[in-house]
Amino acid sequence: MYRGVSTDGPITNVKVVGYTTNNNTYYRFRVRDTTNNTIICTSTQSNTKVFPNVAIVDLGTISNLPSTQSLLTIEMLATDATGNTGVMGRQSIGIHTLQVYP
Repeated sequence: MYRGVSTDGPITNVKVVGYTTNNNTYYRFRVRDTTNNTIICTSTQSNTKVFPNVAIVDLGTISNLPSTQSLLTIEMLATDATGNTGVMGRQSIGIHTLQVYP
């Protein structure tokens, strides 16, 4: 839960420590405001760091921050090399840690 810009101030940076279990499976991570149905930030796709190695992934530009209380979720998107999401038959991706900076 995020109490909004008016209470907590703006989020300026989001990082995920993530991985893939197969270098043929690409990943993207994003933060979504489920209350207002908007995307806050999304990383570029990557397939670096096959588990047990992990990558520090910056989720890029922050936008659409709500001014009041909202439920934010972190989503993992398994993709193919062209960026198609929800690719069937792929290996796992995962998140070790999420860091959100004011």
